[in-house]
Amino acid sequence: RNKAFESFKVQKEMSLGLSMDHLSKIFRVCGNDDQLSLRVEAGQETIFLAFEDEKAKTDKLAELKLMELEQEPLGIGDMDYDATIKMPCAEFQKMTRDLGQIGETVTIRVSKDSVRFSVTGDLGTVEIVQRPRNEGSDSGADRVTNPKDF
Repeated sequence: RNKAFESFKVQKEMSLGLSMDHLSKIFRVCGNDDQLSLRVEAGQETIFLAFEDEKAKTDKLAELKLMELEQEPLGIGDMDYDATIKMPCAEFQKMTRDLGQIGETVTIRVSKDSVRFSVTGDLGTVEIVQRPRNEGSDSGADRVTNPKDF
């Protein structure tokens, strides 16, 4: 199987809390050929989703409230947690739909070499790790960049 991201860039590692139910509803606006970009700015309570279809010349934008994560505070000083992730919408939609069968809240952790999507529910815990695709891959335009480039 190909790696999920062609390329991506992240400034700092971050964790996000998303409602699987709300995310599923937002994904109803995306098409199979759309590319998804995610943007979160440090200190904000929302995530921005952009669905782009270059062939149809169509952009769809959505804003989703983030949920507060129930976790121990990390012993990290003041840092900006900015990242944008681009990956095929259909792939992200299937992944979140599958994770939604396990629990209601997905946690997304972004590091310099991967993006981890995890969910915990009554059945247990599932984690999906996505890594950048090879540079020469033509199987999608997935990448993570600085959200200010969004």
